[in-house]
Amino acid sequence: MGKLYRTSDYSAKFVEGDLLRGKMFSEANAGFDAMVAAGILAEETIDEKAIVAHAAVPAMRVIHAIGSEAELMGIPGTDVIGITTEAGIADRSVNYVDSGKAAVLTGAKNIAINKALVAGPGGVVVEYQAADIDLATSVVGAATGDFDNTVWGAGGENMHFKSSVDDESARGAVITCHIINEDDEYEVVTGVLDPDDSSIDVDSGIVCKKLLAFSPNATFASGSLIIRDPAENICKSVATPVNGTLYGSIVPDDTTDAKGQRVKVTASTTITAVVLLMGTDALGAAQVELLTFTAEASKYSLLGWSTVTALLIGDDGGTTLSYSIEVTANTELQIIGATSYSALDAGKYGVIELKKFDFALDLYDADLPISAFASGVIRLNRIDYGAGGIRDLVITFATAISDGAASPYAKGSIGCSTSNGLLFVTDNGYLWQQVTV
Repeated sequence: MGKLYRTSDYSAKFVEGDLLRGKMFSEANAGFDAMVAAGILAEETIDEKAIVAHAAVPAMRVIHAIGSEAELMGIPGTDVIGITTEAGIADRSVNYVDSGKAAVLTGAKNIAINKALVAGPGGVVVEYQAADIDLATSVVGAATGDFDNTVWGAGGENMHFKSSVDDESARGAVITCHIINEDDEYEVVTGVLDPDDSSIDVDSGIVCKKLLAFSPNATFASGSLIIRDPAENICKSVATPVNGTLYGSIVPDDTTDAKGQRVKVTASTTITAVVLLMGTDALGAAQVELLTFTAEASKYSLLGWSTVTALLIGDDGGTTLSYSIEVTANTELQIIGATSYSALDAGKYGVIELKKFDFALDLYDADLPISAFASGVIRLNRIDYGAGGIRDLVITFATAISDGAASPYAKGSIGCSTSNGLLFVTDNGYLWQQVTV
């Protein structure tokens, strides 16, 4: 058995364990006990189980099973087994809960109360999405974003900068470049044009393998900005570039809100290239992620996103392609629980109602919304958190069941009328429908 500590209104949550203990109190147990005694915190016991961790897992994260072992859940899925109550290391036992109240880390977006939840990147929880969310729909990259990255040697080469003609507005211009460097890492670097004659070639000393995008801090009145290798092979030349324009990028045209979930990037054809997602994380901080395509048209991010603000596509092969970015709809079978007690804040810990994953039958009591409606209920699972809200999948015996009447239970629930012996099932509209044979 473990312990869960919370405030009476669930506005703050604490879990016994090193993750939060040391940050909140110098003497953890005494601190918690004193707050419980003062009525500031409530203490509840939770029914823990144990499983061997396949790899290291943090506390308060969603896990799924790999054979007889557990691993961090990184995407919405149907093989969740529960939420860890402590941190675990590879090949050692770790405790988790598989139903009821559970503390868990929230993903990159706030979640309102009474919302369904699915697993998100890193074992966090994110809000269930019933339909695809389009962030960008076939946005065409500009021709100015078509770069020739074949000019750089296999190990990378120094970037050279100049303008095609000397122009006062271009002298000393700073060119911010997003590149893959000689260590195959993403890096933001700056090249500077000659301050006296912008047409003089400048060796920046920056080693580049791939140029993903660039932005000048000046608008050129005439001529072109040229980025090239030491042998004068041109990666990109842009006529009269504009101050602040991020060449080699597209921006979402529908919404930037990614709901804390991973996103899917789709090109108009198969590509072998590296593209870069830009946006924000759960705390609103800047976040980037490289996606490597190998003769592929679609790729999912590994990170969850609060917002996606740009996609850098300069390495897509020197052709003008279109891109779509979306959050893929979740399925109801991926739902792992709901925000039954309070809203959840992005990037923070909260208490949720975790559905039971072993599908064991249990006789339920007045906590179910049965009141005088039912004389007996067997709960199969808490599976339906869709349009009908938080509902239980049940078999019920009652007197007040009639064809077309509203059902308080999940779709697929079975009801038997004790007044006439007829059998009913809850349909997609949460109405009782008589079963005829």
